[in-house]
Amino acid sequence: MEEVVKSNLNIEVGHRIREVRTKKGFSREKLSEQAGITAQFLGQVETGRKGLSSKSIRNLSIALDIRADYLLFGHDSASQNHDLSTQSLSNLSANELVKARELLSKVAELTKEYG
Repeated sequence: MEEVVKSNLNIEVGHRIREVRTKKGFSREKLSEQAGITAQFLGQVETGRKGLSSKSIRNLSIALDIRADYLLFGHDSASQNHDLSTQSLSNLSANELVKARELLSKVAELTKEYG
């Protein structure tokens, strides 16, 4: 069972890498050079035959200028969190927004003070 999950993850990650690479107009050779891997290995990753180390995921996300969580999960958790925050704030009244801003200012102060 674990091998099937790992294989599916490799296929999904590889598909996302190929999709972003082609959208950005990178050849396999160019991307592999920038990421510090071989073009042959990148081809195996893109087809799901090989998985990536955390270092390779990091290097590929830097080379592709995308977040690593997009490669792994298919979405950018930072933008999802932003969407949730925006949605939550849009439901507040004007008075509640003022209080929320005050609360966030206090949190920021405490964070600076206590790290």
